[in-house]
Amino acid sequence: MRRRPEDLGVPSQRRWRPLHTGVVGVLATMVGLGTVAQSVPELVPGDGGLLLALVGLLGTGTAVTAQALLERLPQGSGPRERPALRRRLPPPVDHFTGHAALMAELLAEFDRFPRPGPRGLARRAFGQERRRRLRGPLVIAITGEGGTGKSQLAAQIVARVADRFPDGKLEFELYGGADHDSSGRREPRRPEEVLAQMAAELGGRPADGAALDDLAGTWKTATEGRRLLVVLDNAKDYAQVEPLLPSGPGCAVLITGRSGFPDAPPPMLRRGLAPLSPPEGLELVDRLVSASGRGLSADDRRALPDLVSACHGLPLALCLAGTQLTLENGPDVVSLLDRMSTLDVPGPRAVARSLAFGLQQCTPQERLLLNRLAGAGLTTFAPWAAAALLDTEEEEGGRMLWDMSHRYLVTYLYRAGGFDRFQLHDRVRDTLLAAGPHVLGVPEDERPDWSAERLRTSVDRLLRAFERLAEATARAAAPHEWSFGSPVPGRVGQGGDAPAVVRAPADPLAWLESERRGFEVCFRWTAPEGDGRRSPERGLRLRRAFTVLSRSGRRHWGAVGEATRQSTALALEMDDPFSYGVALLERAEVVGAQGDHDTGYERALTALRVLEQLDPPVDPRWSARAHRAVGVNLYRRGDLDDGRAEIERAVRTFEEHTDHWWWARTLCNLAEVDRFQGHLERAYDLLSQAESLLEGSRDVPEQWARVRLQRGEVLRLREYPLNAWFVLSDGLERLTDAPEEHWYRARYLRSLGQLPTNELNRAAEKCELLLSPQRERDRRYRTARKAGWPEQQRRAVEKLFVDGYPEYAYRCAEPGPPRGLLRRRGTLRDTWRGERQVERLREAERSFEEIGDDWGRWRTCLVLGQVLLARDEGEGKEEFLRAARGFRDLGDKWWQARAQRMAAESLHKAGRLGEAEELARAAIAGYRGLRHRSGQLRAMRLLAAIVVRSDQLEARRILNRATEIAEEGVRLGVVPGWMVAWIGALLSEVENSSY
Repeated sequence: MRRRPEDLGVPSQRRWRPLHTGVVGVLATMVGLGTVAQSVPELVPGDGGLLLALVGLLGTGTAVTAQALLERLPQGSGPRERPALRRRLPPPVDHFTGHAALMAELLAEFDRFPRPGPRGLARRAFGQERRRRLRGPLVIAITGEGGTGKSQLAAQIVARVADRFPDGKLEFELYGGADHDSSGRREPRRPEEVLAQMAAELGGRPADGAALDDLAGTWKTATEGRRLLVVLDNAKDYAQVEPLLPSGPGCAVLITGRSGFPDAPPPMLRRGLAPLSPPEGLELVDRLVSASGRGLSADDRRALPDLVSACHGLPLALCLAGTQLTLENGPDVVSLLDRMSTLDVPGPRAVARSLAFGLQQCTPQERLLLNRLAGAGLTTFAPWAAAALLDTEEEEGGRMLWDMSHRYLVTYLYRAGGFDRFQLHDRVRDTLLAAGPHVLGVPEDERPDWSAERLRTSVDRLLRAFERLAEATARAAAPHEWSFGSPVPGRVGQGGDAPAVVRAPADPLAWLESERRGFEVCFRWTAPEGDGRRSPERGLRLRRAFTVLSRSGRRHWGAVGEATRQSTALALEMDDPFSYGVALLERAEVVGAQGDHDTGYERALTALRVLEQLDPPVDPRWSARAHRAVGVNLYRRGDLDDGRAEIERAVRTFEEHTDHWWWARTLCNLAEVDRFQGHLERAYDLLSQAESLLEGSRDVPEQWARVRLQRGEVLRLREYPLNAWFVLSDGLERLTDAPEEHWYRARYLRSLGQLPTNELNRAAEKCELLLSPQRERDRRYRTARKAGWPEQQRRAVEKLFVDGYPEYAYRCAEPGPPRGLLRRRGTLRDTWRGERQVERLREAERSFEEIGDDWGRWRTCLVLGQVLLARDEGEGKEEFLRAARGFRDLGDKWWQARAQRMAAESLHKAGRLGEAEELARAAIAGYRGLRHRSGQLRAMRLLAAIVVRSDQLEARRILNRATEIAEEGVRLGVVPGWMVAWIGALLSEVENSSY
């Protein structure tokens, strides 16, 4: 049964208010004046009726004011009990900065409460029905970590809205003072204690020993008809706050606290308060300093952003640091900044005190987890990492992280790879590392667990858990690259593969991206020759897992290169030849993929020697993979024939072991050699063979994408552009949005964008003329003129395709869907218009840049230059030069020379002969340095074609020298024979003065 307010000494609700009195008084005055005026009109001569009404209203106003003053007199003469604790918010300050949008949003919530005065009178009259519908108070919770300015924001709001609450405002601190024992802990106040203080604020004295339910019920009854503003500062949780909420719709409650109040019901409006942004932090410090009149030097001004960063955007720390700068003999900014890493200045001390208060609200295990997260160096992490640090279950680690996220000690980020991700703020980590457990108020019995020795033990558990999960993820992402059975590199003599983990990531590449910083932390703990380094074996296995994962997604090339370099050092330290050979092999593959083919060749050759000398021997496919790496780096640096020989050895080994995945991949490499040597039909046959090896395999989408991509590119070079278009566009459609296929998507876009629009249009015209329903009239006309035209046209269309006929021809001729009453149907041609091709290339370049594939980016830039120059003779050169500079910076001399040659070819076609000659000569020099005869001959023939119009003697000299080099190359087997005839044809034209 709810007790009455009078039972606890709380005054009951007023029956008559000034507003009620005023309304009744005005009505009575008007009625009375009307009656008098009608009965005795001579008493009100002229316009005196208005004067009489004003006099009546003035009297009513006087009565209303008197009642209001009387109602605010103390209800008793006895002394009121004053709370022993602070119950007022800090006063609003003039230098309050930031949070403008949040302030505006919260102030708008108070529009439901009218202000006093004439305007408020109308609002009160018309808003009475709305307030009845609301049925409850406005409750706003401002949450955030310590030092973000929650109480000051509440004070700013109170200063702006207090006049809307005629029954006053009540402010209460919900945490008690510090204990006087050694712990210095502050305990949350009991709701009963606060309710008793609330009753005292309203002029009552509750009975001793009243139960919480009675106190809360009485408080809610007493506030039903009141218009109060209640501020509850520094609340612990919703369980502490709920009994303190008033019930009347005329009341409002502002709550501040470090809890996010996750269990609060929806009517509570919860808003988190973040630290100030760097510009806002600078503004706050500048306002403090400007108000003091003290000037800052130019050096101080330049150091201010670092000071704001050192304070982590916390207004509490910024105000204390800014106050130091305002002192007459205070330090300058640079000196103050030098001391910010310690606790010798007020700003960091205040942050440490604030964190200590937050730690008091944690359990011992939660405090220890924060310490170990900071000590290990983790900034983002999953529950399994927390469990490893504490040697507990993953579920328990997740529960602690969620609980601390509600108290703003960690932040929930997102879910990736099947795991929830959390973050430890820099300010929390920095303070934990700078302040020891004594400063942070950690109880004595917990401090041994905070020792450096126990931290190292917990880091060992973290590294072990990370290693197992990383290896399981790498095996799932790239099983063919991970191993060839047993032994596994880094685990020789350990019984094969790593132990299985309980739960592997659902998305390996998403997990890699989310754990990128985690890998960096593990690498620091296991760095070769590093301080406090842990197990080198574990460091090697972690780096190898990172390398395999990153290569499967074709990303993080710079980090992968450093990881493979450190892997070789760790393998040497372990005295493990097998691991050393594999580390060298993976390093060769990585640096070669980045364009450094000289280093890639040397590393691959060393790896091959190491792997072939192992005793006992390992699976021969490791050596075959090394032969492949040697060959790929050889042909990509220009030694095509030697490269072919190495790759053919690898093909034979993979064929003998019926390893279809590596067999198909190596055939693709061999096809690439043929393509660069001009053996296009042989390259196409090799790709067809590779595709047949993949038939029926469902776990090789990457290989399928690779083979189809190369088939399309070879078809383009064989001058089957329409066939290439269908192969490439179909391959692009088969790709998914999986991260591991983003690289292939960019490659397909680049190859599609490279197809010549004019040639595609000519081929499409032939298909449409033969097969399109819209061209029936044309077919009848041509057949009437020549009876054999249909068969002749069919043969011409068939010659457009190496394979895929007639399906591709019908698809090309098929009209698109209707696009409107007066608009023609779309055709396939619309998909390769010039602007669409440029869009594809720019999208591909952006994708390569996002992935971190600089080689792919510059290769795309080269193609973009060709397309732009073909569209407009004044464009494109800058794209070529940008690509050449990019390849130069990558150390890829072959592609640098190719970029210069391709630029010269395009500029020659555009008639820009001077620029073309300069780039052709640069390409010749580049190929000569690489001993790349085929490339050199192409560039020399191009140069002769460029200079022939201005100097035929120079052109003949260049071609005669090119013929000598070509004939020698044919004898050595490094130049295809057709190049001699190709160069000779141009020489004959020059000698016959065809130019």
